[in-house]
Amino acid sequence: MTGEGKYGVPRQIVNTTQVSVDYRIDHVGPSGVGRVDVYVTSDNGQSWKKVKETTDHRNPSAEVDLPGEGLYGVKLVITNGNGFGGTPPVRGEQPTCWIEVDTTAPQIRLQPVEPVAQNGFLEIRWTASDANLGAEPIGLYFRTRPESPWQPIARNLKNDGSYRWAFPRDLGAQFWIKAEVTDQAGNVSRSETPNPVLLDMTEPRVQVLGVSGVSVRPSGH
Repeated sequence: MTGEGKYGVPRQIVNTTQVSVDYRIDHVGPSGVGRVDVYVTSDNGQSWKKVKETTDHRNPSAEVDLPGEGLYGVKLVITNGNGFGGTPPVRGEQPTCWIEVDTTAPQIRLQPVEPVAQNGFLEIRWTASDANLGAEPIGLYFRTRPESPWQPIARNLKNDGSYRWAFPRDLGAQFWIKAEVTDQAGNVSRSETPNPVLLDMTEPRVQVLGVSGVSVRPSGH
């Protein structure tokens, strides 16, 4: 996911430590471009480390291996064909872009699914959490047999924790439910009902078949 980071600098969230930074070089003079140096900071610009140097400009991108989860600033430094430019970033300098590495899957757990007796809906409840959840990270799915493919109930739901589903009454009396959450880095977690939800909406009725007297035995016998 791409967004805006500190001070308007672009921010990208990824779920891998191996990233490719695509770029475009403008205002190229007669000498052309000599090289592109890539610097990375992991402490908000307090220190910088050169991690890449490329002179191949046919494919304007640089592959960078980041050390692990965290927020990294990337600075691209250009040197022209005459060796002009190429000044390394100094302490406190802003990066060209921010990259946040998030390889941790979000957490999600389905609560017991219960029919809503008064109107026949299914109340699907869940809890989900992650540091990088988007605005609509939840998807809900169902199937009528364990071997059947999952069918969507609703996608792109807010993480409100509950959803009332008007289930299709012509597909049988049992459903398996799955909840899925996706964070902004693309990490996905799922939670499924271990057993089918049985939908017996029949209200039992009682009918009196008859009334008879009961003999009461005298006490002491």
